[in-house]
Amino acid sequence: MIVAFMKARGRVLVYIHSRMTTPRTGRLALLAAALLLPGIGRAQRGATLTGGITDATTGAKLAGVEVQVGDSLRAVTDARGRFTLEAITPGTHEGRLSLEGYRSKLLELEVRKKDHRLFLAAALEPVAAETDTAATKRDTATVVAYEPYVAFYRRRHLGMGYFFTSRDIARLDPPRTSDLLRDIPGTWFSYDRRGEAYLSFHLGPSPANGCVPAIYLDGTRAGGGFISLDALVHPNRIEGLEVYTGLPLRPMDFPESCAIIVWTR
Repeated sequence: MIVAFMKARGRVLVYIHSRMTTPRTGRLALLAAALLLPGIGRAQRGATLTGGITDATTGAKLAGVEVQVGDSLRAVTDARGRFTLEAITPGTHEGRLSLEGYRSKLLELEVRKKDHRLFLAAALEPVAAETDTAATKRDTATVVAYEPYVAFYRRRHLGMGYFFTSRDIARLDPPRTSDLLRDIPGTWFSYDRRGEAYLSFHLGPSPANGCVPAIYLDGTRAGGGFISLDALVHPNRIEGLEVYTGLPLRPMDFPESCAIIVWTR
């Protein structure tokens, strides 16, 4: 039995030849095709880049932004500032973000062979005045997120919770991780005899309306009940922190409506 793969007009064709055709040889051929074809398809598709573009001044999501990667890949953001580009080959690519009335930005996108999904988070600066020009600026603040941080930046762009990136944390320079949550409405602090802080969220004045957040570390739930966030992780180890205080701020991809999700470096 011979199983051959041929590429024709962008498609992979399977050619099966056997001098003795039996149900068993047929099943073996189909099994070989099923095992081999997905790997071939992945190699041809390359990486998928999704992203979200906002206004650097207001934070509003920008529609109509032209996103260009290399010479041939282009996309335009939708009403929520989102876009998708597929089949990006491994290597280093020049990117450009442009929209009338905003300063264009250049960026460098590195795609590794192991990358399947990436996320681009960027903000464009409005042209300040008539005397100003929409000059292209090489960006120093844009984030190109790789796994496992792609979903974090995707949820951050949707804006359904409270988010802190490593840059936010470096700017705030909190002595403890829990200090990042002090300005989030409805956050209550309780302390044990050692001074360890424990967090809960309350949507009203009564403690009965509160919830104890589930805490996740790198996608895995860290036990149950009250957990000290400060004992779990130091601020300088955090790449991203997302906080959900209850409905309607429910996290996508996680079952609880009350959660703190930590992504470490």
